[in-house]
Amino acid sequence: MKNDQNLRTVKKGSFLQTIFGRSLGRTLFFSYLAIALIPFSIVGWFGFQSARESIQQNKFDQLNAVSQLKKDYIIAHFADAFKNIRLEAELAKNKEFIKRLRNTMNDSKLPLAEFVKDLRWNLLVEAFGPDLNRSLLRYNFTNIYLIDPDGNVLFSVKKQDDLGTNILTGRFANTKFSSAVRAAAEKNEPVYSDLENYEVLGNQVAGFIAQGMFDDSNQLIGILAVQISTQPINAILQDTTGLGETGETYLVGTDLLMRSESRFSEETSVLRVSVDTQATQQWFEKIQGTPSAENFVSYQGYRGAKVLGVYQTLEINGINMA
Repeated sequence: MKNDQNLRTVKKGSFLQTIFGRSLGRTLFFSYLAIALIPFSIVGWFGFQSARESIQQNKFDQLNAVSQLKKDYIIAHFADAFKNIRLEAELAKNKEFIKRLRNTMNDSKLPLAEFVKDLRWNLLVEAFGPDLNRSLLRYNFTNIYLIDPDGNVLFSVKKQDDLGTNILTGRFANTKFSSAVRAAAEKNEPVYSDLENYEVLGNQVAGFIAQGMFDDSNQLIGILAVQISTQPINAILQDTTGLGETGETYLVGTDLLMRSESRFSEETSVLRVSVDTQATQQWFEKIQGTPSAENFVSYQGYRGAKVLGVYQTLEINGINMA
């Protein structure tokens, strides 16, 4: 009996030694174990990747919804501004004002810069100007101009340094404001200038909308132009709903400079901060005609941090932004 027990002990020890000892059995055991665990590891890795991609896609979807909503608000803001400037350009009293200004200047034989200081000019402004002052406040414009077909700035609510100059041939001829006036004279629809650092305002940022004024014979009698406030657009973009503490939305032009303020900067960002990132390059290539299936990307942001971002193309009467 004792011998049998010893025999079983020896056999048991031999079995364990066969598996765990330095033998072919040990190698095979761990090989089979590794082969059995590999599928579990692969399934786990793919599960992790799938969950990660799903979370990332949800973030992209949320960002896309926020950016689309803000894009719609900005389009509505410009549509409202275009409607208001068209109404002002079509008012009979404003048409009469620009015609009288031009005719009186021609009759006076005075140079433009002197005419806008003349008593006859002041009498016309006293008669017609108050209506445009009220329109300035009603529509939240920053300034309103009346310009004759030759480019002479004959009226300005704010009476700044561009009053009494020729916007097409004078010292401000190379501005985006000038380009908008020139384009508005050729078509009966509002023209947006894009933002620029405008010398008259001490190189502060300004944007303009110009609209041609036509008589009953469809002849151009002048251009009504307005300087628009940048505050409404900044207010739309700096609303952080759905963005958390680190998210932001902003506008970028085709020169990749910001067209709105950054929520993270204490100084102005507009036309100063360059956003040359993978996302903006992808957007710029897209508007140049390079196909792009997606409008979202993970990339290094303009402040140097890794971000998830989406872009929307925003076109305002020929001016492209993202």
